Amino acid sequence: MPILLKRNKVNISGIGNIRIMPGIQRFEDEQVQEMSKNPAWKEMLESGVHEIVSKPKAVQPKGQDEVIESSSVAEMSVKDAKKIILGTVDVDSLEAMKEEEDSGEKRKGIFDAIDKQLEKVSSDKDEDENIEDDE
Repeated sequence: MPILLKRNKVNISGIGNIRIMPGIQRFEDEQVQEMSKNPAWKEMLESGVHEIVSKPKAVQPKGQDEVIESSSVAEMSVKDAKKIILGTVDVDSLEAMKEEEDSGEKRKGIFDAIDKQLEKVSSDKDEDENIEDDE
C-alpha cells in the first residue's frame, strides 16, 4: 500500500534515485521498499526530517494517533484529506489525489481543495523560476 511522506525541510532530498520534495508526497510500494533498504531512510524518519503521515493501520507505531489510516484521499474524511492536500507541494501527488477522488465519491470540497493547492503550487513554482532568471 502506498504511503504519504512529509519532508520537514525546505530542500529537496534523495534516497537512491528517488527524489523527495519538501511537504507531502505519495510514494508507491516499490519506492518505499527501495528507500527502506538505504540506511539514511531510518535515520531521516527517526530524526523527524521525514514523517510518514499515512500508512496501513496494521503497521502504525503504538501511541501515534496522528497517522492517517489511508494513503488515498478518496478513503479519508474530508477533514483529513484537506489536511493532506494543504501540505502537498508536489504536482504529481496532487494530480494522483485528484484521479483517486474522481474514481470515488467525487466530493466537490476535495476537488476544490486540490485545485486551489495546484494553483498555489504552480504560482509558487513560477515565482521561483522568475527569481532564478533574475540572478
